[in-house]
Amino acid sequence: MNILDIASSDFFELNKENPFKQFEFSSADFKLNILSVKLLVDSQIDWQRLLSKFQIRVYVLCQDLEYSGPIHLFIDSNNIEPLFLVNKLINKHVFESSIQLDSLSNIIVKIELIENQTIVEPFALRFEVNQ
Repeated sequence: MNILDIASSDFFELNKENPFKQFEFSSADFKLNILSVKLLVDSQIDWQRLLSKFQIRVYVLCQDLEYSGPIHLFIDSNNIEPLFLVNKLINKHVFESSIQLDSLSNIIVKIELIENQTIVEPFALRFEVNQ
């Protein structure tokens, strides 16, 4: 990653009160790269156990095309902080279709936090993305 990539990074957070973030693109050349996700949680909470209580999904919607897939947060045993390098690129190639993708417009990318179990611990997920 070069300095220009870092300078153009944006951050947003998802939590129980704000469980999704939506991006809108107007052309087929859209791209959203999820660089990393940091779990923001009190130090007394077992953050590794908390990971099993939720999932993150990404949706891409455009005209009659739809894509949905998970964003996995893999635990690195060498990392003591809940920071996950994701490097997930979301662009027109998520659509495995034979139609002309260059004509796509009004594309919506939605990233959603979904609880698998009831979560009582206060937490947030801070996403670092660039477009």
